[in-house]
Amino acid sequence: MNIFFISENFGQFSEILKLTKFPKIHLFSAPIEYAEVIKQLRMTLFPIAKPESTDKTLKLNLEFLKTFVDSSKYIFQEFCLLQDIQHQKPMLLSDSNRKDYDIEGYIELESHLFSGMFYVCFNKETYLKVVEHVLMEQASEINPSNVDFVAEIVNMIYGQSKIALNQSGHNFKKVIPQFTVNPMPHQTTNIVTIVPIDTSMGTIDLKIELIKNT
Repeated sequence: MNIFFISENFGQFSEILKLTKFPKIHLFSAPIEYAEVIKQLRMTLFPIAKPESTDKTLKLNLEFLKTFVDSSKYIFQEFCLLQDIQHQKPMLLSDSNRKDYDIEGYIELESHLFSGMFYVCFNKETYLKVVEHVLMEQASEINPSNVDFVAEIVNMIYGQSKIALNQSGHNFKKVIPQFTVNPMPHQTTNIVTIVPIDTSMGTIDLKIELIKNT
């Protein structure tokens, strides 16, 4: 029996993922477009070879998402000294919410269970405000003297998340964070979840993309 669940309450997902008596439960984070729901239903009920995504991938995405969101909020508060930190509702990446960013840091995720990517994305205004606040240096442009800052943020979030996830046996590997200035819009057939983090200096978007290993 397949069970499909759509909710706007981020906390409910964690409780649902603990349920073991419903092996075929499928989770959707609201808001979600009608066409995306239909696509997921069709893929679940009438599977085809090499589907774009599965319910297991989405469950895995949501499990890791909470860890990375909590770690990000902690780093933004303790290292960046930002205030009024709150995350918005998680959403699946689609054409309607795809954004252009001025800079993003990212790091590869890899274990025996999955591979994927984690991104921290900024617009120019927010990034420069955070750079000035943390480094105490005036910055009017994203330039070679401050681009490494986003990679350092990603590295700290990854390190914080890795501690918690490795305790569950995921065995994260040591990897080097990277960054891209004026990145191309995200294009992929994999499930990508976006969580905007509102702060006193602007909104910072998190993106997590996971691919379940076969």
